[in-house]
Amino acid sequence: MELNAAASAASVPPAITTRGLTKRFGNIVAVNSLDLDLDAGRIYGLLGPNGSGKTTLVSLVPRLLDPTAGAVFIDGCRPLR
Repeated sequence: MELNAAASAASVPPAITTRGLTKRFGNIVAVNSLDLDLDAGRIYGLLGPNGSGKTTLVSLVPRLLDPTAGAVFIDGCRPLR
């Protein structure tokens, strides 16, 4: 029996999901309401100019920083600090 790769990939939830992820530092909005789905087994890159929130995003996913609003899910679960 042969598995359909597209059908099996569609049933696997994203490895990392963000919904409405926001981080503010005072009046500065570093990440603004980000919705993101990252699949397991892929390599992703973050591109943008200095000050665009790349490092802040990478710090929000494992909860090194607490978000101002929104949520992060890793394999469907919210990481604890």
